[in-house]
Amino acid sequence: MARRRRGAQVARRRPTTGDQVRLNWDQGPVYYANAVDLGASLWDIKLRFAEVLEVREKKTIVMRELAKVYLSPQHAAVLAAALANSIREYEKQFGKIPGPPATS
Repeated sequence: MARRRRGAQVARRRPTTGDQVRLNWDQGPVYYANAVDLGASLWDIKLRFAEVLEVREKKTIVMRELAKVYLSPQHAAVLAAALANSIREYEKQFGKIPGPPATS
């Protein structure tokens, strides 16, 4: 019989229609990321979040990696749709988000 890790939660049943899922969003770390790198394989989508610390001469950028998140392609598609919807709602309320300036 497998032992339960100390503090681990055991899922008793899957939520059904009408159930409410309660999450405590205050538990995890909080990061500000102004850079993201995306990667994909047959099995997953990888997002690497970073913070740009310094931009040096000769196009050198110093970044600090904050977190890596791996998603199934299905979860990544749901996330992409949710992000697109959030951006549409943001732009309805605050106006078009400007893109980065063109570089030569």
